[in-house]
This record gives sequence, C-alpha cells and structure tokens, in this order.
Amino acid sequence: MKIDNLNIVAREIPNARPGQKRFSARVQALYVIDEAGRRKVSHQFGDA
Repeated sequence: MKIDNLNIVAREIPNARPGQKRFSARVQALYVIDEAGRRKVSHQFGDA
C-alpha cells in the first residue's frame, strides 16, 4: 500500500493557556493505492 495523497488541516487553538497545546491538526482526506487501485480511506483519525 502506498499513500497517494494526504490532506491535513491545522488550526491554532484560541485562548490556549500557557503550557497547553496551541495548535491542532486533523487528517481531512487520505488516499492510498493498493492492489485494488486508488481509494479514499474512510476513518476518523481525530485531532492531534
């Protein structure tokens, strides 16, 4: 399996307290190529 396209959305977290994370990122779309061809991966990756 090979990653064909990966879209990541990052945003700054408003009102982040000192010492807390200031940014959040989420995979918006992930496409892979495998034996079956090119396809979009349907999965909720969550924020990181």
